Amino acid sequence: MSIKRDILNPLLSKYESSVHFRNEAKVNRRVVLQLRQPLYDFENPTNKLAVHRVIDDLNKKGIIRVHWVQGEEGNIIQQVELDLDNVHQAYKEINRKPKHNLLREAIEDLQQFTKTSHQWLNSFATQQSENIGNRHSLPQLVPEDRHQRQHMLKCLCAIAQSDGEEMLERVFSKRTFGDSKYFEQNLRANIASILKGWLFQDAELSTNEALQQAGLHRSSD
Repeated sequence: MSIKRDILNPLLSKYESSVHFRNEAKVNRRVVLQLRQPLYDFENPTNKLAVHRVIDDLNKKGIIRVHWVQGEEGNIIQQVELDLDNVHQAYKEINRKPKHNLLREAIEDLQQFTKTSHQWLNSFATQQSENIGNRHSLPQLVPEDRHQRQHMLKCLCAIAQSDGEEMLERVFSKRTFGDSKYFEQNLRANIASILKGWLFQDAELSTNEALQQAGLHRSSD
């Protein structure tokens, strides 16, 4: 267990969901984490000392502020508060990529397909890019992992360029990714959802039906 990560990760997640992240804060709302078991057991001397050491270090670095239980100042911690003027250092401290960077990369990846000649792919990429900019979060259909996201977009582009050519899914996967199982194991459901929403505009289609209409078949039967 990393005490530092267990403190900073939830604080940063709260920050990323807050009005501060979206630059919409009208009042100075705090981003805080209540310290409770099992992370912080002040009746366990070993645990208490370990947590206090980490928090003291983070406090000295200006990453967090400490709030003590009333009457137990210096002895029992009630909560810690993220210093909003030093958030960048909190990310660095646990080697976590800032969400602003993740969103920017996703927009960059999507924008490569916003001027394609395939209207449905253009529409998908444009809408998802705009959603990220407006909502400051990744849509459900856009993977957070950049490698997986780029493979998804590569797959959509390959489907668009195939123009309905009939082939087995494993053949398509081998041709596109050099791995006959990659499409089925990593992309199948997500790709089908996008095809239903943007290529066929028919939410009633099943996953198999959407892929078959795009020319991809699970078997030769």
